[in-house]
Amino acid sequence: MSPSRIILGALAIFLLLGAGVLAIRDVAIDGANCGSALLRRDPLTTRVLTGDPAEDAFQEQRITSSCDRQIIVRRFLVAAPLAGGVGCVFAGRRLRGRDDQAF
Repeated sequence: MSPSRIILGALAIFLLLGAGVLAIRDVAIDGANCGSALLRRDPLTTRVLTGDPAEDAFQEQRITSSCDRQIIVRRFLVAAPLAGGVGCVFAGRRLRGRDDQAF
C-alpha cells in the first residue's frame, strides 16, 4: 500500500467522521431546538406564549424561518466534507488500480 493511499484513507476517514458529527448535532436558535441536518424537529413545541397574538405570530415566523435557514446551512456544511471524503475514497481506489498494474 502506497503512502499516498494511506494518506487518502486517513483523510477520507477524518472527513467522513466530521460529516457524521455535523449531521447529527442539533441546531438551536434562541433556545428552540430545530433538529439536526438529518432530522428536522418542530422548534415551536417548547416556546412560551406571550398572550399577544401578533407578537406570538411574529416570534413563530421568526423562529421557523431562522431554523429553516440554519438547517439548510448545516446541510451544506455536511455535504462539503462528505463529498471530500467520497472523493478521497475514489482517488484511493484509482491509485489501487495503478498499484496493481505496476506489479
